Amino acid sequence: MYKKINFFLLSTCLITSIACSEYSTIPAGAEVELANPVTPLFKGPTIVHADMIERIATIRYGHELEEVYLIVKDTNGEQVALLKSLPLRPGSLRTADILEGTPKINQRVSSATTEQNEAYQKIYPNVTEDN
Repeated sequence: MYKKINFFLLSTCLITSIACSEYSTIPAGAEVELANPVTPLFKGPTIVHADMIERIATIRYGHELEEVYLIVKDTNGEQVALLKSLPLRPGSLRTADILEGTPKINQRVSSATTEQNEAYQKIYPNVTEDN
């Protein structure tokens, strides 16, 4: 009885493996069209998480940014949010307090200029690490 079951299982596996090895989803000679990315890849600081309840955002490649006010821009280059960076922790992620706007995942982040930092410091004088 066990010999018949073993023979059946072995033959089933053998036939299945031969059939699967000859299967191809792309016919020979067919042209293959690859999809282009919708937006160009950006390897700079970007939003990877935004918690609007706690008003905190996480930024990938945040170690490239200065510990100042940060500007979040959409794909059109328009400012959509203002952040205040928190002290850098080990790794490439940085956290920041959300001061204005609603940052969304994959939006680009850059450090504010010196003039912008001075202006934002006047508007938000009490924003510290403890807030």
